[in-house]
Amino acid sequence: IRHEVQTCGEMGEIIERVTGTPYADYIDRELLRPLGLEQTFFCDERRIIPNRAEGYDHQGDELVNAHYVSMHVFRSGGSLCSTVEDLVQWTHLLHTSQVVSQASLRQMTSPTELSGGEIIPRGYGLYLGYLGGHRKIYHGGVFGFGAFLAHYPEDGLTIAVLTNSSRGREKAEEMEEALAWAALGIEVLDLPVAAGDISLYEGPYIYRVGQEIRELRVFGQDGQLKGQIDDGSPFRLRYQGDHFFVHERDVDIRILFAVENGRSEEIT
Repeated sequence: IRHEVQTCGEMGEIIERVTGTPYADYIDRELLRPLGLEQTFFCDERRIIPNRAEGYDHQGDELVNAHYVSMHVFRSGGSLCSTVEDLVQWTHLLHTSQVVSQASLRQMTSPTELSGGEIIPRGYGLYLGYLGGHRKIYHGGVFGFGAFLAHYPEDGLTIAVLTNSSRGREKAEEMEEALAWAALGIEVLDLPVAAGDISLYEGPYIYRVGQEIRELRVFGQDGQLKGQIDDGSPFRLRYQGDHFFVHERDVDIRILFAVENGRSEEIT
């Protein structure tokens, strides 16, 4: 995140030097107002913004005001206030060549090749992924709030979720995925796994992601089948039938166990 903010901040500096105009003024005059995004602003603390939401944080179970952070610190690295309506409108404008050309949009939404040859699922400031086989372009927001904006280009679907809690970042993403599942008609089963069958799948498995070797540990806990990738957090595996499971939160992580002679020997 620091690298992303630093890079975007450098772009803002370039805009100011080339145009001789403060970044906030330039974005407002040359981008937001011409596009009709009347509810999107640079989050200047001195500006009167009608219906501006307050950010909240948590101390244990107690709700408190979020620590004050001036948006001037981040400038072009993340300092805009908006609404769900404007975020959806922005996405529509961006993907219909009303902001940049289709050639530039393809660059923005294509994986990036690093100098060492590694390919990462990031475009120009945008994350790239899939949900249930549907291509997804997305990003989130932080700093005392939770925001998540996702676009499914082949489906013509855009979902924006905004919250005013620092814990809301994860919740906003979960809400977006739940809405997308319903809108796209993605059906994920949660069939019961017989207690006697859990041992069929338990054990360590090695698999490859690109050039990386990863380990998946599968184990039973409280009558459920769970998985853990390397040293990450455990997650529940939702049974779809015929030895096929999906990650409880990411339906694009799918595991098919090859079971022979009463024991799973490998996964795909």
